[in-house]
Amino acid sequence: MSFHFQQTSQEPVMIKESEFYRVGDLVDGKSLYDGTWWEGKIVKIVPNPNIKESLDGDDGFLYHFVDER
Repeated sequence: MSFHFQQTSQEPVMIKESEFYRVGDLVDGKSLYDGTWWEGKIVKIVPNPNIKESLDGDDGFLYHFVDER
């Protein structure tokens, strides 16, 4: 699962269906930048434009995540 860290929640929420998560779920996410783990809330779910077909362990979505600190 990939997370995009967002500083503010000003952009509109785009709701997509995921088998695993929903907008508003609290999750632990690993930063792609430095490998640290953060707790936060999913604010948007969008299709991953880099994925042509779903693979094992990847549902084809990008999860936008706001740090809960």
